[in-house]
Amino acid sequence: MASALYIHQNPFLQFQFASSSTPLPINPKPQTHIRNPKSIKSLQVDNANANSSELSSTRRPTNAKPTTKFIPAIYRLPPNFTSEDLMRVVSSQKDPEMALRIFRWASKQEGYTPDSLVYELMIRRLGFTGHFDKMRTVFDEMGFHNCGPTEGAFVSVMRIYTNAHMTDEALEVLKEMEVTGLQPPTQSYNYLLSVLVDEKRLKMVESLYSQMRAAGVQPDVKTFNILIKAFCRSNQMSSALSMLKEILNHGLVPDYITYNTLIRGLSKEGRMEEALELYKEMCSRGCVPNSVTHNVLLHGFCKQGRVEEATSLLKKISGTGFSPDRVTFNTLINGFCKAGEAPKAAELLQKMAAEGFEPDVITYNTLISGLCRKGKSQEAKRLLDEMVSADCDPDLVTYNSLISLMCKEGKVEEAREMFNELTSKGHEPDIYTHNIILHGLCKGGKVDAAAEFIGEMHAKGCVPDRVTCNVLMDELCREGRLNRAMQLLREMESKGCHPDIITYNTLIDGLCKKERVQEAEELFSEIDDRGITATHITYNSLIYGLCNVGRLEEATELIDEMLLKGLVPDKATYNCTLTAFCREGNIYKATDIIRMMIHNGWNPDAITYGTLIFGLCRSGRYESAIKILRAMPMKGMPLDAVAYNPILKYLCIRKRMREAMAIYTEMLEEGVAPNAQTYNTLFRGLCRGGGPIGAAIEFVENMMEKGFLPEITTFIDLLEGLCELGRGKTVVRLVNLAMQKGCLAESERAMVNGFLKIGKVEDAIIILGQLLDVKTI
Repeated sequence: MASALYIHQNPFLQFQFASSSTPLPINPKPQTHIRNPKSIKSLQVDNANANSSELSSTRRPTNAKPTTKFIPAIYRLPPNFTSEDLMRVVSSQKDPEMALRIFRWASKQEGYTPDSLVYELMIRRLGFTGHFDKMRTVFDEMGFHNCGPTEGAFVSVMRIYTNAHMTDEALEVLKEMEVTGLQPPTQSYNYLLSVLVDEKRLKMVESLYSQMRAAGVQPDVKTFNILIKAFCRSNQMSSALSMLKEILNHGLVPDYITYNTLIRGLSKEGRMEEALELYKEMCSRGCVPNSVTHNVLLHGFCKQGRVEEATSLLKKISGTGFSPDRVTFNTLINGFCKAGEAPKAAELLQKMAAEGFEPDVITYNTLISGLCRKGKSQEAKRLLDEMVSADCDPDLVTYNSLISLMCKEGKVEEAREMFNELTSKGHEPDIYTHNIILHGLCKGGKVDAAAEFIGEMHAKGCVPDRVTCNVLMDELCREGRLNRAMQLLREMESKGCHPDIITYNTLIDGLCKKERVQEAEELFSEIDDRGITATHITYNSLIYGLCNVGRLEEATELIDEMLLKGLVPDKATYNCTLTAFCREGNIYKATDIIRMMIHNGWNPDAITYGTLIFGLCRSGRYESAIKILRAMPMKGMPLDAVAYNPILKYLCIRKRMREAMAIYTEMLEEGVAPNAQTYNTLFRGLCRGGGPIGAAIEFVENMMEKGFLPEITTFIDLLEGLCELGRGKTVVRLVNLAMQKGCLAESERAMVNGFLKIGKVEDAIIILGQLLDVKTI
């Protein structure tokens, strides 16, 4: 066969190598430029052995022969090729497995041994293309060729694994590096620490840092900065601040990243005074704050609603050479918008433009969102027009803010028009946009339209999520359409949208309010079966349902179950059960509930005491009720009408009106405002207690002057009684006062007065009763 030079120069032979379907007849003479006297025929044989370990998985074009790429690549190597030559050829291969075949072939040539640079190149070529097993084989082979593994090889493998989210494998490689006697450099530890922080594996961060120190590797400022970042992310600010001391103890100088990270952490926790102190320390140590430092501080103040302090700080730092940037303006504009000061935010927008910063989509979105939160739809729409005029394209966030406001204002059809225009404007509505419209429809009581809208979502390929279903579920339960709500639950499951605790809480609450407690209990059991954790809201709803149907013992058992599961019953839990026992007149159980409540860390409040007073009065224990009432101020409980009303009712039912009026007088002297129940209880008592009618008249007049309409039935009884006594003028006076305080329309008042004028007082009273019935408080 001709020499290599001849082959390279002969275009016919080159063409045959590239396109011939049959092997060329080759003279088995040794080749002058190949170290090993291995014939081209043997190369063809090697090439045909596609099942060999290093060649078995070579990817080839569908109609290409094995020789098409491999042999020409070999002949690109010059005589007595070096590692540099081999690296050039290997690097030129697009297929990493072809590169591996060339590397394998070259490694077998006499007189040539790959060096560490070649191995590192192969490790990178294989690893970064996902051939991890082959990469690992090449990496392990380095030790057999007396060239490693080197530090560069270890570092490459670690980076390859972390880039592929195989951090545990990277950590194992770090341990292997230590075993081989190579001390990993600080940079390697820093790299892996940073990866672990980004993956939020904070316990592993501490573990790796301990490993680093045990290995005698000295940390640098970057190491401590990574640890500070880890502690800040896990809200361990005291540990983060202690790292600043560690930096100084190691003779290192904290940099701007150190201070910025700590200031951000303190600002995130609302510890702005400490953040400012750290800022001052930063300046005093000669570490120059950058725009990030200043913007973080400004954002911290704005987040707390301390916008004036933020603007004051801006004035101070502007004197030190800091120039506000777009982030600064956006931060302050957002702060003013959230503080409800849209005019100041608009002023900043103008100042921003004057400073040479064109408002971006974030600026406009912040302002539009702020205006929408304040319900200023017209101003928000004007700003949208200004945004478009300024060639700043609105995004989905912009439109979502406006659509949300329209829905809140009940303009759902207008919102749907904007929703329908989104696609033509280049924006595809997302699940959040759909949920806004759905919520608007439900809030407007258009549940059927909401269900149709979900169907439209499916048709457009927008799969409803839990929020979608929960919004519809809530409205169905609110309307009492529980069967449809239960059907929706099963539909969710069938379509792969798994219900969460909010779904179950909504349904259980709806069922319990309609006394369908058994179905609620079945759903409660289903929660456990699905591995969903019940909340105190779940328990409260079921306890309320059980109390409502008289299953009080089971309700108290649920409280015990809550405690066993680590859930803390709240006052609503105890007061609900307490009310149920008091209604039954079971005062012993009621006091047990109060003891349990106190034992579990809840102090009885005014509602608790009011409920207990109600229970005592219901069971006829008036004296005990009075004692509780008298003790409330001494326990720091403000007296209110809820506490007094059961006592007044107890006395009025027993026609002890003198005592009832004395309690009422005491109530007024204590500064307790009577409510509608107070007035109507006493009014009923005065009318039916056999006392002087004048007292009833005076009381009902006073009651109406205070803005409370009397209970219609009792009021009509009083008016009819006055008619029988011939006191028509008093009847007319009371009727006119009732019409005035009841805010009757002129036409309604004219109709009642018409009957009075013609002497048909009874008819006037009947008409008045019908008109006032819906207005009685």
